[in-house]
Amino acid sequence: MTTWTQVASCATILEAEMLAEQLRAAGIPAVIHSEGSGFFGAGFQGLMPSGATLSVPPSAAEEARELLGPVEPE
Repeated sequence: MTTWTQVASCATILEAEMLAEQLRAAGIPAVIHSEGSGFFGAGFQGLMPSGATLSVPPSAAEEARELLGPVEPE
């Protein structure tokens, strides 16, 4: 089982997806976790009550945080 380290919290899945792609483009694996898919289903990209988190392997956490800079939900 792979352990992941959270590097960002986002208000929307769309925001988390954009950050994840930024990390993946730099060669850092990233996964997004959200407690729900929203009222309108998995394709919904608006605000989520619980938001979404972005995680990377522990060995890449420091580099990921440096790449992303400060990330705060709106």
